[in-house]
Amino acid sequence: SDVYKRQGINAEYGNVKGLADGGWFLDIPTKDGVPLFNSQIRSAFSLWNSTGALNPTCVQNYPNMPWKCLFAQYTYPYLNTPVFVVNAKYDSYQLSNAVELPCLAFDSNPDSCKGSDMDAFLNFGKTMELVIQPVISSTKDGIFLDACINHCQTLYLDNIEAWLNFKVNNTTPQQAFSKWFYGNESKWVDSCTYPCNACGK
Repeated sequence: SDVYKRQGINAEYGNVKGLADGGWFLDIPTKDGVPLFNSQIRSAFSLWNSTGALNPTCVQNYPNMPWKCLFAQYTYPYLNTPVFVVNAKYDSYQLSNAVELPCLAFDSNPDSCKGSDMDAFLNFGKTMELVIQPVISSTKDGIFLDACINHCQTLYLDNIEAWLNFKVNNTTPQQAFSKWFYGNESKWVDSCTYPCNACGK
């Protein structure tokens, strides 16, 4: 949305706002301490020749590590356009592919996670809420952060229509986004530990 703003789209079409769904990837190691996802992002940065597509102010502030600007946690402070963040505290994609929890590789039920795997699962949720705190504290941006195991929530995914069924404080992501877009409420956060939210069930 900042790209559109720099191109003057705001002036031509009105007030542009953004919606970021499932994009708050954490710069964290696997449960065994391997910086796997970090390494993959660095490789992708080079493969995609990403510099020109990233937030220029973020890139300027990380001159020796511009790849960091592919992570929302590093680029977010430099966004100017209002954005509404929709994310699961227990992001299923990241838990399986970045944290590499074998108990969640083919199943979204953490009941099979035991011992250190369960610790890693719960710690991920705590880390997500901590790292996304700047959005929660923002006066211009909105957020819907549920304590569910899911990834994208504006799509019909894994037989779940989260956009219309998941709720935080009795409000769905669709309702939350509408309220934020039109200048009403702006924050819906599950500050609790799984399984505190029924997640549409």
